[in-house]
Amino acid sequence: MTVQNDTPARPLAYSPSLYDALVEFGMPLRGRILDAACGEGDASAPLLDNGAVVTGIDLHAEALDRARRLHPTATWRLGDVTALPFEAATFDGYICAQSYHLFDRAKAFAEAYRVLKPGGVVAVWWKHALSGSPVRPLCDEAAREIDIHPLAGTLVGGFREFYAAPFVGQTLRVVQWRLVTTRAAFFEEERVRLEHAEISADRIERYVKTLERLFVEQLGPEIGSFQHAYMQYLYLARKAA
Repeated sequence: MTVQNDTPARPLAYSPSLYDALVEFGMPLRGRILDAACGEGDASAPLLDNGAVVTGIDLHAEALDRARRLHPTATWRLGDVTALPFEAATFDGYICAQSYHLFDRAKAFAEAYRVLKPGGVVAVWWKHALSGSPVRPLCDEAAREIDIHPLAGTLVGGFREFYAAPFVGQTLRVVQWRLVTTRAAFFEEERVRLEHAEISADRIERYVKTLERLFVEQLGPEIGSFQHAYMQYLYLARKAA
């Protein structure tokens, strides 16, 4: 799969190797894909660029407005992933990134199962900075200073609902991603992560300002780009044919 990135100011949210894993498992590149809790459409953008027919659904109208501007060829709908406004057996694939910890997982998987066609693929994933990344300690310290969980926006405590859902072939793939990023891009990534975790806007601003201060104090004011690493946890399954 070719992952495009024609907008340097908006870097890829997830690694090309993660999308390769999706395709290897059977996610159809020319199929109808539902992006659940889609936000601005970052997770489904590479699929859209490779020919998928994407429909995104989210509860946040402002994020959907940005998705429409960024990805005008997709369909973006306001709605609840635990009560999807679609007919049964509508989609060939279903994805959800960084969000399944925010809602009733059993209800969401029941709806995913209902709207998928037989043989359709479900993919749910999270990412977080590796403990060995040079900026991970700074993120953890900034989180502690404003009293939020360092891994806000990620899955904590297991994923029993995934294995209990009536899919087949459940598997977990752990995909590491090492990249060079810029300070500005990293701060924006952290801002989006906390927005997905439904942290209030004022606390996000305090977090980012704290992180900016720690960057200057511990990494120096001149740092522009740096090496960074994520661990991506990709849960994959199918609806029986």
